[in-house]
Amino acid sequence: QANTIYLPSLVFRAMELCRVYFELKEEDEKWEKKVCKILQYINSLLTALVKAEYWDLALRLFLQSSLICDLMGIQTAESIAYEFVSRAFAIYEEEVSDSKASL
Repeated sequence: QANTIYLPSLVFRAMELCRVYFELKEEDEKWEKKVCKILQYINSLLTALVKAEYWDLALRLFLQSSLICDLMGIQTAESIAYEFVSRAFAIYEEEVSDSKASL
């Protein structure tokens, strides 16, 4: 669990990289594929947060990540966004709803 301290910063850096590829989409024809790979990486990072039982942080980052998916506006990102929101709801229902984080 000691390494989980770096996961949120990695998630935000990956989100930033998605935005960079989105801004360069006119110059890079493979930008969609790269963004999808990054989003899958974000999903794996957030899964590690869930396994480490940082549910409130994972909940917020899943929702933030879904917003990035929406900004990309590509079909594959929509399915990944759905996965992020589904996981956020599951975490909320199972782990967070009874705690003070739900306030």
